[in-house]
Amino acid sequence: MDIDLIPDTTKLDAFESAFGFRPPAEPLLEPVFGGQTGEQLVEHIDWSVSKDTQIAPPAGLAAMKVRAFPDRDKSHKRLKDLADLHSVLWYVADYDDVRAATLEHLTDEDLDTFVAAIDSELYERTARLIDVDGTVIRQSIERLFQ
Repeated sequence: MDIDLIPDTTKLDAFESAFGFRPPAEPLLEPVFGGQTGEQLVEHIDWSVSKDTQIAPPAGLAAMKVRAFPDRDKSHKRLKDLADLHSVLWYVADYDDVRAATLEHLTDEDLDTFVAAIDSELYERTARLIDVDGTVIRQSIERLFQ
């Protein structure tokens, strides 16, 4: 499991002054950290962690992947985003429930930008990465936009 530490605000001047860089921010995390939508990490792992540690629910994760994907400049990050998006949509909970909740977090512009950034080669490379049929990846992701 990889854990990315991502702030829920773009107000990061003090952080940048102290550490010399500005981390990526995701306002979709605000309800997670605010206690409205977060899930306890302890429910998803088998190692010890505080019960106060929250993670984003599947729909929030999927929405963050859709929003981040078009701006990824490294091929391996794009493949990982597609693999993660497919996994969240396909394996975590009922597809239709995750799809509906994900779409609540996304604008038409988010969706259009994502669709414009993807192509058949990325689907196929992602499918090889996680050893599934490329059609399954394509359909699980494209169904999100229908």
